[in-house]
Amino acid sequence: MKSLLKVLAILPFSLGIVTPGAFAADDYPSRPVTLVVPYPAGGTIDRLARDFAEFMRTRWSQPIVVMNRGGGDGVVGVDSVRRAAPDGYTLLIGGGSTHTVGPATDSEMKYDPIKDFSAIAYFGDTPMIFTAGPSMGTANFEQMIARAKSAPGKYTFGSVGNSTALVGNMLEKAAGIQTRSVNYKQFGATVLDIGRGDVDMGISSLSIVIGNVQQKMVRPLAVTSRERSKLLPDVPTVAEKYPGFEVGIWFGLWGPAGLPADMVTRLNREMAAFQQAPGRAEKWGNEGFVFRARSVPEFAAYVKSDLDRWRAVAADASMRKEK
Repeated sequence: MKSLLKVLAILPFSLGIVTPGAFAADDYPSRPVTLVVPYPAGGTIDRLARDFAEFMRTRWSQPIVVMNRGGGDGVVGVDSVRRAAPDGYTLLIGGGSTHTVGPATDSEMKYDPIKDFSAIAYFGDTPMIFTAGPSMGTANFEQMIARAKSAPGKYTFGSVGNSTALVGNMLEKAAGIQTRSVNYKQFGATVLDIGRGDVDMGISSLSIVIGNVQQKMVRPLAVTSRERSKLLPDVPTVAEKYPGFEVGIWFGLWGPAGLPADMVTRLNREMAAFQQAPGRAEKWGNEGFVFRARSVPEFAAYVKSDLDRWRAVAADASMRKEK
């Protein structure tokens, strides 16, 4: 009987039948890992992914290969990870646009941002920033609000995608102003048009626009973080005038649903090591991006709460992504 039990115990492994929970994190990775970036190369999320991949080369015997799979506002790349095997060899760097704001504004999204993925780790975040150009003729946030109030519907507001458009809508409701929305596909084009005066004001990621602000191409009005940015200490927060107004752009790491718990924990620890590596927090901080460590449960809870929040904001704005 003992011999029979021994045979039965080893049989699943001899046949190559291994349950997801049987993957050993200590043996991972034994081959290259693909990190999907659901947007074209060159943006903040792409550079962050490549920096993480480069760091991991010093810790793993196998490389992380960054793969840009853009299309459909990130849906194409995200959905490819959803359909991948939950073995840790296909990972995703996404964020609010892919897992909270996007799903909140599109009831026909191909994937469920909670059920279809294993939340692994939080990279960090950067505030958004309201800026204005010469056509607005304002020196600060207070003047911009006053001018917009005095002429409802006169001034144009540039944004990219649903997330920044929603934040603009939030400001309109908080301040009691009305602007004409101009939606762009890229932040760079928005900033250029604001600087030329083709668009009066707009909102973008601080990490993307900080160089333009420092070169005085656009005027910074207010940041959307809880506290003032260390890069722009003289620029107020929106919350200083409208308490509770706090939003940002954040990125995280995911795998397909069903990723083994020990592997998720291992990857979360690797993220913490990346965030704590000498010089990296300073390097990214100079671009307005702040690393923040979260445990696996904390990150999963954050994604859910952020999704709930944006669903409420989208419902209030009656916004749905156009097909």
